[in-house]
Amino acid sequence: MLAGGDRHVVNNNFIGQNRTGGSLRNGVGLLINSGDAHRIDFNALVYNDSYGIEINNTATPATRVQINFNRIGVTRQTQAAPNLGAGIRIEAGSEHSMFRNLIQNNQGDGVEILSQSRRNFAKRNSFLNNQALAIDLS
Repeated sequence: MLAGGDRHVVNNNFIGQNRTGGSLRNGVGLLINSGDAHRIDFNALVYNDSYGIEINNTATPATRVQINFNRIGVTRQTQAAPNLGAGIRIEAGSEHSMFRNLIQNNQGDGVEILSQSRRNFAKRNSFLNNQALAIDLS
């Protein structure tokens, strides 16, 4: 969980999966509560019991989170490894960006952006086999 501070980097991790490919079943893969300009790059976020990534604090929300080049719901070996909710859920904050993520096999939306969040950017992401919408602007 990222709660406070600015410019944290989460890079090149297996979140929800062990080194041999087995499931570790976290609640949320990565929870971002506050701060500014965090970078989430080159991670595998799989097998989580809810969301792969969630940005959720509406009181003091995170801003300008960059989510780039991740595999969400699919392992680095391209095997299906669904999160049980959306791949990415953005509940709060503004100016978040999602670029070149592979978002597949999630049991909810690929990306879910709620109405409290503003000015978000999604470009060149790949969506496949999610159980609901690719991008849901609720």
